[in-house]
Amino acid sequence: MKTYNIILLLFAFALIFNACDVVDAPYKVEIETCPSPEFPANTTHTKRVMIFDFTGHRCPNCPSAHRALDQLATNNPGQIIAVAIHAGFDARPYESGMYTYDFRTETGNELEAAMGIPYYPIGLVNSFESANLVSYQNWAASIQTEIVKDVVVDLQMINEYDATNRKLCTHIESHFLQATNGNFKLGVYLVENNIIQWQKDNTATPSDIEDYVHKHVLRTAINTTYGMEVAAGEIATNHKVVSSYAYTLDNAWVEGECSVVAFIYNDDTKEILQTVELHVTE
Repeated sequence: MKTYNIILLLFAFALIFNACDVVDAPYKVEIETCPSPEFPANTTHTKRVMIFDFTGHRCPNCPSAHRALDQLATNNPGQIIAVAIHAGFDARPYESGMYTYDFRTETGNELEAAMGIPYYPIGLVNSFESANLVSYQNWAASIQTEIVKDVVVDLQMINEYDATNRKLCTHIESHFLQATNGNFKLGVYLVENNIIQWQKDNTATPSDIEDYVHKHVLRTAINTTYGMEVAAGEIATNHKVVSSYAYTLDNAWVEGECSVVAFIYNDDTKEILQTVELHVTE
């Protein structure tokens, strides 16, 4: 019996030591890159505002936020870029019947947990900071505050897409128009438009809509949830950085409905300074 217990103890120690070897930090994130093109000169700098819309297909109040977002985009043409993040309780799919489609993503789940989302719908306007969460009824006011700010850093994007192997090469130029300082990160997300699936809507009769059009749906983060550093410290006027990433689209996604959304933010303040969106196939 003693021999048996010793063997079990040694086996347990072996498992512990092996587990420690597996989870040792830091982790290395491999991001596939591709050759960068030449960007044309850009003398027109339009301020664009980014909205993270935390939502769910089983959230009965969320369609009201979707409609408000559509109206804000109409009122501010070309200046509103949205990412719909399906996460939390109301984003969970059913095993059968309605709402079996799973909109959730690893990135969305990570953001939902990090931001401590108190209720749905709710959003972030030009911010990566949980303290700045705002209800959709106040998005318009937040947008008006942001849209009049100077363009400190502008973004241009070029997408190259090979339909044969569904490989995307996305290139983003970060152009600092003013001298500034801070730690700046670039986030690159992939979204899909016009996904037809079920949605709960308490303003509709019946309230379960089978052919609801889901827009701006987050599919993945191409360069991690919180992006990657593009500049740090004292940044000179006209400093430019080109970031290029390769990504293979999932076969379930409709390439013609997919877009790349890039945004640059100050990691010290979590303020998003500029954003840009371009279709994958353009």
